[in-house]
Amino acid sequence: MCIRDSDGGTANCYIAPELNTSYSFDATTMGNGRATTNIRPEPLRGAEARVLWETGTIRGAIVESAKLTGDGRIVFRTGMTYGNAVIGLLDSRGVCIWSWHIWSVDYDIEATAQTYASGAVFMDRNLGALATDCTQAAAKGLYYQWGRKDPFCGGTATETSATAFAQAAENSVVNPAFADTHAWKQESGAAVSTLEYAAAHPLSFLSNKGATGVYDWLAKPRADLWNTAKTCYDPCPVGYKVPDRDTWDDFADDQDRYVDGTSEWDGEKYGMTYIFGDLRDWYPTSGYRNRDKGNLAGLATTRTGHYWSNYRSGNTISCFYISKKLSTGKLLQPQSSSKSDAAYGYNVRCCRE
Repeated sequence: MCIRDSDGGTANCYIAPELNTSYSFDATTMGNGRATTNIRPEPLRGAEARVLWETGTIRGAIVESAKLTGDGRIVFRTGMTYGNAVIGLLDSRGVCIWSWHIWSVDYDIEATAQTYASGAVFMDRNLGALATDCTQAAAKGLYYQWGRKDPFCGGTATETSATAFAQAAENSVVNPAFADTHAWKQESGAAVSTLEYAAAHPLSFLSNKGATGVYDWLAKPRADLWNTAKTCYDPCPVGYKVPDRDTWDDFADDQDRYVDGTSEWDGEKYGMTYIFGDLRDWYPTSGYRNRDKGNLAGLATTRTGHYWSNYRSGNTISCFYISKKLSTGKLLQPQSSSKSDAAYGYNVRCCRE
């Protein structure tokens, strides 16, 4: 059996473009394995590898199997269908010590790369998206809390706090062996708001309201988990990272107004196209997961799109934001310096390191 090495590097996400194919990746280190300011990846020593969840309704359709080898690599085999999955590395007690996102998609990341006016080279789709067709829900991609590597499934309709993650549960399969500890849910409080707990519970949407009223998923917030230099908590594939905050600046002028001919809103398909020469790059308004309960929002009367940058200073986190308020027809401006809470679940559009 031929086993394909995964992209030739370490990361928290691996693209698997071929179905019914075996791949492998290094599972002996956290994330990209490179030390950055205040963050040093720890070596990983697991006992077994298991598929924790995958999109769809049939177990094994996205990732058929996963196995830890004696030299610390995880070998997995893709299934019959494209989609997203997460493989966990478990210790001898069955506790997840790290996990990786498997992005099974027919996608040549370099052939479709988009070079913006800023010089930044972007993917042509959101992280986790299975399509770029603006009419398809598959173009929305996955959702991430700022500074976490763990993806969260979305949906097509707004949820209330009582129905949070109902669509994620309906449109994904969780490994029944971990149904009690690994299920789509929101958790809050200082006891669960740690890096260790987040790593052990990649399906838990964490939320901790600090004394200042700011929502974070950490009881002791950190500004270095994502950075201009890719960290071991970055969710993007090999060679790519969460973008810097200034990479969208040419979308708008210095007063955050759309620049005609550079950005174009589509009020029927709900999203924005970035235009640069022959380049046409689609940004869907995929909504977001709320900072306190994790429910999907921004998909009803107000269509919004939120894209994380890697910049954080204190409680100020920069993101790219687009919106169309349907009730008034008012066009709101993109704000690459919009402030936000780390506990929100936003999309990520990876750019080249």
